[in-house]
Amino acid sequence: MKIAGAILAGGAGRRLGGVDKARLDLGGEWMAARVAARLAPQVDQLALVARGDPARFAPLVLPVLADGIPGGAGPLAGLLGALDWAAEIGAEAVLSVPVDTPFLPPDLGARLASALGAGPAAIAVAGGRRHPVCGLWRVALRGPLRAALEGGMRRVDAFATGIVAAEATFDAAEAFLNINTPEDLRAARARAAAARPVAGGFDRIVMVDWSASGAPSPRKPSADAIWIGTADENGAQATYHRTRAEAEAALGNAFAKVRAQGARVLAGFDFPLGYPTGFVRCLTGAQSAFALWDWLEAHVEDAPDNANNRFQLAARINALLHGRGPFWGRPEGLNLPDLPARKLVDYGPAMPERRRVEEAARRAQPVWKLYTTGSVGSQALLGLPMLARLRKRFGAAVWPFDAPDGPLVLAEIYPAVIEPEVKAAMTEGTIKDALQVRLLAQAFWRLQAGGGLADAFAAAPDWPGRQEEGWILGVGVEAALRAAARQADSPPGRSGRSSAPKP
Repeated sequence: MKIAGAILAGGAGRRLGGVDKARLDLGGEWMAARVAARLAPQVDQLALVARGDPARFAPLVLPVLADGIPGGAGPLAGLLGALDWAAEIGAEAVLSVPVDTPFLPPDLGARLASALGAGPAAIAVAGGRRHPVCGLWRVALRGPLRAALEGGMRRVDAFATGIVAAEATFDAAEAFLNINTPEDLRAARARAAAARPVAGGFDRIVMVDWSASGAPSPRKPSADAIWIGTADENGAQATYHRTRAEAEAALGNAFAKVRAQGARVLAGFDFPLGYPTGFVRCLTGAQSAFALWDWLEAHVEDAPDNANNRFQLAARINALLHGRGPFWGRPEGLNLPDLPARKLVDYGPAMPERRRVEEAARRAQPVWKLYTTGSVGSQALLGLPMLARLRKRFGAAVWPFDAPDGPLVLAEIYPAVIEPEVKAAMTEGTIKDALQVRLLAQAFWRLQAGGGLADAFAAAPDWPGRQEEGWILGVGVEAALRAAARQADSPPGRSGRSSAPKP
């Protein structure tokens, strides 16, 4: 089911002195930005519904929709506007939330969609009808809703009462806190401030070494394959996976199991989660990294046996952008005129070669390089569609695009940060990739135990291109991360467990 998200921001905020609730400061950012960060991972496309000049919301980089009927008809009119927009973009339902609910559950959309299912219900509401504005509404309700508005109906709960509805119960009632009064605002600011220092609190750390191989890796565990390292209170291990499909299934199963236990997971992936500023806009017309994730998910072909179209797709993108790049690198025998085999690209000011974080981590290769030693571009092309699916399935937060809260947080990692520690821990017969992800998972686990993980999240600078480019978790706190890696027991046989038999 394709779901559109709508943040209803048409309220006048009278009990708060007539302020624009969407732009109220909450923990150093607009309330609407907090709600958007919560909702974006849970929907396919997201928009803000508000009256007045839409230009005042430009920093949010979201479509701003008008009410479905003019004249101050309340949130029902905003909902109609969202349903009309959803119909235009081909969505089947709208997940609506008010702009003054900044602590929404990260699995709100998933649980409402499960409740709605394929049954007769036209809406799914949160909290046993206690929160009807937080609901999932089928687009087919446009006609009845328009008729109700034209008949004078103004209350969302009154409209919802006359419709066959499904319900999803949420235990954490405070997740639906509405900010209507100065007292509510003070409580919300206190809650936001209290949550800021505890960006950690993860029950498991997962580190993934991805692969862009065009065929399954050998049956015998080997290098240059997919390795997943995990660390928790029981120790650490590394597991081997021959194909991307197998690894994605393993990650999905593990995340589902941990979430069912009410635990939290930090999962790091060793490929870029964003591209240099300007690329997303050139290709998709948007500025969010997630627009590119969705575009790649729709265009990448990646079979269960690892056969894929990454080089052909890169050539197609180059052709779409009317140039000899930005992508380069391919096997010499592959005849793709739009994809240079070597770096022959003049990026120019509109298409930088490197992201800002790669200027800080100079050894990191640019994402445009698809082939030969050190290349990471192919891993990104084949990894981002997988992350797009996991993000939607689990309502994951993706740092630094989202705040690092919720049950599952995805981040970009750069294992070379602890390269000296990996070399020092190597023993004869050890597979470096297996050791590297296990040691890195342990390092982040120890960093969290010492209170340093919050510093790692805070190390990403804030600048206009951050929502496109992202950042590498650990860059900015390299010394602390390396120290944590040195504290971890080195050889696979002495601390933690490894599922990789020695070759």
